[in-house]
Amino acid sequence: MTSTDNFHNKRVLLFGLGLLGGGVATANWLIQHGAKLTIADKKTKEQLAPSLSKIIGEAEYVFETEPSLENIEILVLNPGVSFKHPLVKKARELGIPVVNEATIFYNLFPGKIIGITGTRGKTTTAHWTAHLIPGSILAGNSPEHPFLSVLPLDARGNQGVAVTEVSSFHLELFDETVRTPDIAIVTNIYRDHLNRYASMEEYAETKKNLYRWQKSPQILITGKEDMPLDLQGFADKWGKHNLANIRMAVLAAHAAGISWNDIQSRIATLLQIPFRQEEIYNRDGLRIVNDNNATSPDGGIAAIERFAGPDTVLIAGGTDAKRDFAKWNEAVEKMIPKEHRIFLAGSATQKMLEANVFDTLEECLQNALALKPKLILFSPACKSFEKFTNEYDRGNQFNELAKRLIK
Repeated sequence: MTSTDNFHNKRVLLFGLGLLGGGVATANWLIQHGAKLTIADKKTKEQLAPSLSKIIGEAEYVFETEPSLENIEILVLNPGVSFKHPLVKKARELGIPVVNEATIFYNLFPGKIIGITGTRGKTTTAHWTAHLIPGSILAGNSPEHPFLSVLPLDARGNQGVAVTEVSSFHLELFDETVRTPDIAIVTNIYRDHLNRYASMEEYAETKKNLYRWQKSPQILITGKEDMPLDLQGFADKWGKHNLANIRMAVLAAHAAGISWNDIQSRIATLLQIPFRQEEIYNRDGLRIVNDNNATSPDGGIAAIERFAGPDTVLIAGGTDAKRDFAKWNEAVEKMIPKEHRIFLAGSATQKMLEANVFDTLEECLQNALALKPKLILFSPACKSFEKFTNEYDRGNQFNELAKRLIK
């Protein structure tokens, strides 16, 4: 799929529309490129209404049931659908190409590509890398800039540098037919998504697909390379965990052709990434930090190590993804007093140590405020799917509650 012509007048099935924006961007891109599009999703028409309202052009729809591959020439897989799905296996048996938004983008984007993946830190590293490279575009793994929302209709011009955040779900379809990034980064690998992968080994091997087929002069950045920059005071402002992220971003920017002097000057104007240890309130002796996108125990530990104290209240808990909370429990036990632990009920919360557990996020924040702490840390350390549409919905709801409940 190295040309937009590959989709013109082809019968294409988009399996999975979703609510995060990537499916809508993919659908609109396919329609714009002349695909005869069918969109299928197990959700109802009513559930998908926010996404359906944003689709521009004609498509057929299949709701709440498995779609058919009859007469289909290309299967486009939403990353929310596993590569192990029976429909994917059947498509391959029939010789139908299986692609996703990331493989389409990688094979069509004409400029230099920086690919960033990892369990933790990939979003921050991607945003900071794009910030350090003037004129670059940011793409992938986000409602704000899905892959195919930033790929132009005519993708044959010189588009400079694309900084891409690539999830393991995207990488499931990466193989030797997909262009590899000119610069690849794997920030780290921690236990994650074991409700989707059979083992940590399978998860890690999927991440390796980002750079597995790289050839010289393409490079993999490990973070161990020399970097002649002054980062004094950086950890005090951004947290120790972000030292690794800025190192990766700096090395990628320099490999893309940015001078050390330009990089050093731009570090001073880095932006705070929403929902990642983001201070959303600081007034009258109270700080509130929204670390909503800490969706794993490791992410939660990083926030606890940065913000814990005798006057800190922790709000955590949520949906399990076959994770081990032993180390997280140790950190909480050591640094957060029992009466300052407020957890949201959920399947993962059952693995957490003893705390005050509430059914709604509103109850959690109300009870946190009642303790009159100096700092409220919202760092779930869990997924969000039992009570929220997705993690972004959870983060936005927390911000809205803070605005409403703080008088």
